[in-house]
Parts: sequence; C-alpha cells; structure tokens
Amino acid sequence: MSRMTNSNNPYAEIVTVTVAGTPVTPTSAKVPDGETVCFRAHPDNTGYIYLADTSANALSSSTAHTRLSNDQVEAYQVKDPSKVYVNSSVSGEKVIVTFTRN
Repeated sequence: MSRMTNSNNPYAEIVTVTVAGTPVTPTSAKVPDGETVCFRAHPDNTGYIYLADTSANALSSSTAHTRLSNDQVEAYQVKDPSKVYVNSSVSGEKVIVTFTRN
C-alpha cells in the first residue's frame, strides 16, 4: 500500500528495534485530525515487525495484533503513535512511521 499525503505537515520517522524482543514506541507527535498513522516494515528487513497495544503483546507473533514482513504496511486510527508498541524478530529491524490523510 502506498499513498501520497495531503498533509500540510508531512511526517515520517524511522524507528529501530535495536534488540529483538525489546519493544519500543515511536514518536508521541500529535496526529493531525483526519490523518491515519501508517507503520511500514522497512524494505531491507529480514525478519518480522510486530505491532501491539502493549509491550507484553508485542513480544510474539501469537500475541501481537499485526505481523509485518518487509515492505508491508498497516494503518491505525490513533491520535498518539507512542501507544503502539513495535517489536521485531531480528535485532536492528526498522519500521517507517508516517501520517496519511484519509
């Protein structure tokens, strides 16, 4: 999935999970009204990215809400991206966080 943003303030951030099994949270930047937060597994990743609502749920594929392989995207309607926990199956994997106009 790819979309161009019509936002007045385009936003992109690359989040790295330095150590697999140690969930991290992306930015707490305010999401503008009418925009969605997109999480895209970096195209160079070799493992999986896990997304969940808690650190505990992000620890495995059986408890994570979403599992992304490289270049896959998942969009969430959240106002605070730091409430989404990001984990990976391989240390050093990355996820790209963007805001997209609906």
